[in-house]
Amino acid sequence: MDKFITSKKQNLAENLSEENGPIRVDDLNFPIDKNSRHFSTTHYIRKLPNGEKHDRKWLVYSKDLDKVFCFCCKLFNSKSNTNQLANGGTKDWKNISSILKNHETTNEHITNMNTWIDSELRLLKNKTIDKNVQEQIKKEKDHWKKVLLRIIAVGKILIKEAKYFSIILDCTPDVSHQEQMTLILRCVDISISPIKIDEHFVEFLKVDNTSGKGLFNEIINTIKNLELDINDVRGQGYDNGSNMKGKKQGVQKRILDINPKAFYTPCGCHNLNVILCDMTNSCPKPLSQTRWESRIESVKAIKFQALEIRDALLQLAKTSEDPKTKSEADCLATYEIESFEFLLAMTIWYDILFAVNSVSKNLQLKDMHIDVAIDQLKGLMSFIKKYGEDGFTSAMNSSKEIATKMEIKPIFRKKTSTMSQKRLSGLAIISIEKKMLVELECKNLISNFASQKARKINFN
Repeated sequence: MDKFITSKKQNLAENLSEENGPIRVDDLNFPIDKNSRHFSTTHYIRKLPNGEKHDRKWLVYSKDLDKVFCFCCKLFNSKSNTNQLANGGTKDWKNISSILKNHETTNEHITNMNTWIDSELRLLKNKTIDKNVQEQIKKEKDHWKKVLLRIIAVGKILIKEAKYFSIILDCTPDVSHQEQMTLILRCVDISISPIKIDEHFVEFLKVDNTSGKGLFNEIINTIKNLELDINDVRGQGYDNGSNMKGKKQGVQKRILDINPKAFYTPCGCHNLNVILCDMTNSCPKPLSQTRWESRIESVKAIKFQALEIRDALLQLAKTSEDPKTKSEADCLATYEIESFEFLLAMTIWYDILFAVNSVSKNLQLKDMHIDVAIDQLKGLMSFIKKYGEDGFTSAMNSSKEIATKMEIKPIFRKKTSTMSQKRLSGLAIISIEKKMLVELECKNLISNFASQKARKINFN
């Protein structure tokens, strides 16, 4: 919501004149809280005692925070205004009706509403104090819109002249968590000599259905709108998601059913990422699924600045007033960074990730050929195999150099048991008792017990 309001402040003229106020969320299944309550769109309307209904256009709902805010109070809020709707928002759905009624009758809200309405009218009449600046911004926007349209138009012409083309797609959510699909077309430019392969960004496609069928329909409609023929597709390039590569319901299979010549090639960089994730899953403590090659920068910072990071953590442990921070900083410095095992593991990870990252970047080059890509992957496989044979020695030498600078002994710490002698004795006794119980026969135990009880009976 803060990002949303910040953008509103920065682009007030644009948002109020073109969008006519805040963005309202209507078609959403609002999340239910622990009390089985949720926000309802009925709160957008205020019912007066005489039966009239007024639109609360100032009321906005944040999908990310599951809270409601007052748009005008958030936008024109003064520091003295401590109202929830003007600051952190509220999700008190039980009392939301009374909260809204009380808020819209406050002096601060009425003042901010008047300021908002006045600003909107001034913007519509183009009579703001920054009129000249707004006109210049509008001219710049129009200019770049025309430039982008021309670039896309040139790309469409080249694709039509080349006739045959390939499709490259990738989906990612934007800051508002709206799924967007990037459409890139790859073709052979025959208008120049020598001919070359070009990639042209076409557009971002808003995607509401991310299933194989939903994405397929979106692609077909876009190709038709571009006045291209789906039968001229000669290649497909996607990631390894089941909705894209699925052999029965995936996008690539649906396009192949229409055009068998649209050869599918999975993303090589995504394949590398999947392989690394599988490698880490075989470790005792696997980390989160992510783009492993992107971690090279993080590992690089620790490898080449281990001494400085260790000293900074020790300083933090001495000066911090927070006991938790002091403890965590001291543990990281003493038991992690000052551990030779840690330095060695870090060196090995850096060597491997550096090699993977180099190949990954090369695979993303727009002029990359498949034979070169194959050679790159073979080279990476050869490096990893060779590193498994003699890379440990070089990693040890590099780690020893770091340890020497940090004044750490380049030796592995001995693994000692944390069990006390008392606990070990207790476990031994439990083991002996368990063995005795296993060896006892249930029938004999019952018979002996009954005999002993019988002797104590007095028949007198």
